[in-house]
Amino acid sequence: MISRPTWVLLGLFVLVAGMGMYIQWSQDQAEALATDTPGIDLLFQIQGSAIVGLQVKAINGASIEVRRETDGAWTLLGYEENELDSNRIERAVTNASSLRILSTLESRPDLDFIGLNPSRYTIVLTLAGGERMQALIGNLSPIGNGYYVQLESDEVVVVNQFNLDAVLEILEDPPIMPEPEETAEPQENPTVEP
Repeated sequence: MISRPTWVLLGLFVLVAGMGMYIQWSQDQAEALATDTPGIDLLFQIQGSAIVGLQVKAINGASIEVRRETDGAWTLLGYEENELDSNRIERAVTNASSLRILSTLESRPDLDFIGLNPSRYTIVLTLAGGERMQALIGNLSPIGNGYYVQLESDEVVVVNQFNLDAVLEILEDPPIMPEPEETAEPQENPTVEP
């Protein structure tokens, strides 16, 4: 005959096993009901470290181009290396690689109306393998949170304004170190004899 403590242990075992099965079942149900959250869509599906060149051109003909040399140092066409603000160049390249798409336009809008015929700016990225990626930049969207951008595939999207402004600013304010201010030599006060 089975003793009483054995029945108690058997009962506890059944209770624990039942609770484990219930917990597993409830987790499975929660996973089945969970919806996937959409990922962040980036304009360029690349890593910032893959970018070896960034060129920004404006409709008025102004242009700036930075390149990463084999030693990792950046060059800016027309400037010496010691004149460059490499932190600002890195920020611009990082922002170019993380341009977030806010929305994709389902129907093709009038390109003249949204500033893409002709485009206000053109951004060209050069990757380590020599591949070039281009995006045409138009006007700000009506709510002012992003720019209209046309990709090489002719798809038109709206891209986050903050990151794009950080890329475009190197055209208006090139990433060069400010010239050191000259310090005036102290003037001696003449002594006036009475």
